[in-house]
Amino acid sequence: FLFFPETIAPMARHPAQSLFLGAIPMAFSTLTNGFVLAVAPYAVAAAGQATARACASAALALYWFNVPAVALAVLLVPWFMFTTHDQHQQHNATALYLLPVVPACVAAGTAGTVTAAFGPPLLSPRALESVLVSGLALGGVGLLLSLQVCTIYFQRLLFFRLPPRVVIVSSFLPVGPLAMTSLALVRLGAGAEAMLMAAYADSGAGAGASAAASSRLSRVPPHPDALPATDPASVPRYAAMLRAADGAGLVLALALWGFALWWLAVAVASVGTTLRNLASYGLGLWAGVFPVGVLVLATAALAQALDVPAFRGMAAALACVHWLMWAYVMALTLRGAWTGAGFEAPCLAESTER
Repeated sequence: FLFFPETIAPMARHPAQSLFLGAIPMAFSTLTNGFVLAVAPYAVAAAGQATARACASAALALYWFNVPAVALAVLLVPWFMFTTHDQHQQHNATALYLLPVVPACVAAGTAGTVTAAFGPPLLSPRALESVLVSGLALGGVGLLLSLQVCTIYFQRLLFFRLPPRVVIVSSFLPVGPLAMTSLALVRLGAGAEAMLMAAYADSGAGAGASAAASSRLSRVPPHPDALPATDPASVPRYAAMLRAADGAGLVLALALWGFALWWLAVAVASVGTTLRNLASYGLGLWAGVFPVGVLVLATAALAQALDVPAFRGMAAALACVHWLMWAYVMALTLRGAWTGAGFEAPCLAESTER
């Protein structure tokens, strides 16, 4: 886009390629999560408190930098679908319609990652409150829009059967927003718990309690009667919401996880009965890698939250399957990149023909 800005307009007008614009904020959210979970802990361990504050501020800046891009994807791409695209009909609806709205679910997960990893005093309670509230709002937007799209896709399957072979791998996409919102709710609940523990404990113990809850995503809710007295002014303004976010979020996370498993079964059956030669589908196969990866993370988070051995075993099994999927699709992608056959831009080809 920077070197060839003339490609932006044809892509935005294309009924299929424009949907992938949502992948940009999704990728940035993934990079932010990687920074918080992989880079920041090592930097903090090596350099101490000052670096910890710097990493927390950097994670906060990365999160807020991406929020406008998420909003643009969630608002503008559907608007183009409503007003500009002329090929969207019920009989050709696919799960690709989810791509513009999933970034909101992924950003909600990033909000949960930031709040759970960096509690007070690394970030101020006001800053954490804003991330928590915005994460819950983004998760609500992404989840509810995704459920509407899943309804459209379910209706298409009911009345017009499976999608054509060229887009059948997109059947995995409904797993993504459901599993991502499940993961986001677990992490946001852990972040809310860490904030509440830090607010009710005295300053030194509060920081330690927050850090412990953050690092382990602990599920031990602080009971108000068992907490030491503190200045009411130091208690978060949304204390009641913080208490509810942990328990209610976990219940909803379980429900969404179960729904994601149902869509995973549908996707596996759809692909298994339609495709015979996966190697011919190149980059399209990545549509199945990300949703399964998110489901692995959601299962692992629920296993840690509930301390249920069955969830741990399922998370390990799904992780092995996901690793094999990733290795296979990466090999096909590298082969396509080497031969030049793996990258196509239908929107540019049609623009050139015109």
